[in-house]
Amino acid sequence: MGIHLLAVAAPQEYDPASLTPDEQAYLDQVATWSAEDGGYQHQQNTRESATLRAIGLSKEQLRGMLAVEGVLIAGIGPILGIVLGLVFGWAGAVTALSLMGDVRYTVPWTDLAAVLAIALLAGLLASVLPARAAARASPVAALGAE
Repeated sequence: MGIHLLAVAAPQEYDPASLTPDEQAYLDQVATWSAEDGGYQHQQNTRESATLRAIGLSKEQLRGMLAVEGVLIAGIGPILGIVLGLVFGWAGAVTALSLMGDVRYTVPWTDLAAVLAIALLAGLLASVLPARAAARASPVAALGAE
């Protein structure tokens, strides 16, 4: 008789009022750094897109390149997370439960595929608006902007 593992996390409610002042200050600082970094990245991406347009990339090619870039970036995290989660989940289950009998590790492939599909779709959607703005911008104006 084996052990059938199917781990499902129990839903937890998030109450912002339960944060300590230190935790809230930390979250505020992280949000500030993220906003600053996002602004800097936007400026760098604008210059990069303008340079590519100036050397001959068409608007369609730029939009396509940014869409592929968004999907690749959005796919790396979930793929790495799925692979590492499966490996370490299996190792942890075998280590913790092997004394109780055979360990049968069941992988919820449809759930994992759904997570990956949603992440890829989110990456594609997140790259659409910046790609449209980059394609519309004049290369000369974008390179001259500070």
